[in-house]
Amino acid sequence: IKDPESFYECKRSTTWLKSKPFIEISLEVKDYEEGTGRNKGKLGAIIAEGIDDEKKFKTNVGSGFTDLQREEFWEDREKLIGQIIEIRSGLIPEIVFSANQEFSVQIARLNYILSYLNGRGNPDVERVDLSLRASAAVQFRGGQIDLF
Repeated sequence: IKDPESFYECKRSTTWLKSKPFIEISLEVKDYEEGTGRNKGKLGAIIAEGIDDEKKFKTNVGSGFTDLQREEFWEDREKLIGQIIEIRSGLIPEIVFSANQEFSVQIARLNYILSYLNGRGNPDVERVDLSLRASAAVQFRGGQIDLF
């Protein structure tokens, strides 16, 4: 986002602001998981699901909690079931194109990858990287990377 009458400055500026896409949805808490490691005996994750914009969502929410919140939620974990929570995520797929190939070739590769991913039940894709010369990489939320 930028002020149309501003000039580029080679430093942080209030006239050019970065805006990242995100989704925000309300889901119902269906279950919970105990934490592991230093969170053993505390809340590890909330399992929530619901429908937003005619799309079904089911996700584990395990980040963003303080240690105190994890302890308090775990003590009253049964009260979590049925609660509506709001989730905001910036995990919208990021697509990286390569300068090594023609745009039409990259679009064809991207269409192949997306059709494959849709067949897998719409996994949590974090990044699609088409910058590799002979293949493409898809990184999932858990860190797993598939090469095509």
